[in-house]
Amino acid sequence: MNANPLSNSTPRSFQAARPRVLVPHARPTNNARLHSTVTYEELPGRLRRRVTLASPRDADASAGRVSVLSPVGRALLGHAKGSTIDVALPLGRRLSVRIIEVTAEQLEPTDEAAHA
Repeated sequence: MNANPLSNSTPRSFQAARPRVLVPHARPTNNARLHSTVTYEELPGRLRRRVTLASPRDADASAGRVSVLSPVGRALLGHAKGSTIDVALPLGRRLSVRIIEVTAEQLEPTDEAAHA
């Protein structure tokens, strides 16, 4: 038997378990992720909020940047426009929100990328 676990003689069950590599352009851009700006409305009150999902270090509620580790940030991650989500808040409270819009941050090319 071949000792190389990646050879063609590897059982299919092992091959299926190998991780897939996703190239950046294949990621869905309509789902909320780090640096996305998300507009949502609280239900049933319909109060609208617009936040940018930020790293904990860059979070600043007064500037509209919420941490991806906060209850709202964790709940929004991975969801798209039209999703209705229940957010678990401190002290056992719950909040339902509906996502109105998700906008991905447009990254500027760096000097290194321009010279590559």
